[in-house]
Amino acid sequence: MAVDWAALEQIRELAPWFGREGARFRQEIEHDLIPLQAIGPQDLENLALLRVLEVTNGCDQWGFRRQDPGCLSADQARDCMRQVIGFIKDKRLVLPRGGTVGFSPARLLRRFHGPVHRLWSRAIEGGHGLGEPGV
Repeated sequence: MAVDWAALEQIRELAPWFGREGARFRQEIEHDLIPLQAIGPQDLENLALLRVLEVTNGCDQWGFRRQDPGCLSADQARDCMRQVIGFIKDKRLVLPRGGTVGFSPARLLRRFHGPVHRLWSRAIEGGHGLGEPGV
């Protein structure tokens, strides 16, 4: 699985992650890609769905902080964040039109949520705003 690091560096919100600690960031991501290759297709699809929701939530949060045109209100941004956090805690997604998507085994979810959580925690501990790397 190849990562187009040059393309990722062009994304304004990701660019700071490629600063002083860029090699470490790339190494963490590449390390976490290895076990993804052993996941069955359905579990991989379910995990991808959750990741899309997490990334969408992150984009919504960034838009709110920047006050982008058409961004969510404070209440909407909080609701969105609560919903995604709820999915992670419950280890399942409740779909708006009915049905659920579960994570089997649940450790799969913990395994791939960990790297994201570590990066965010490192940013917060470094005194940076949520989502801003400590580089």
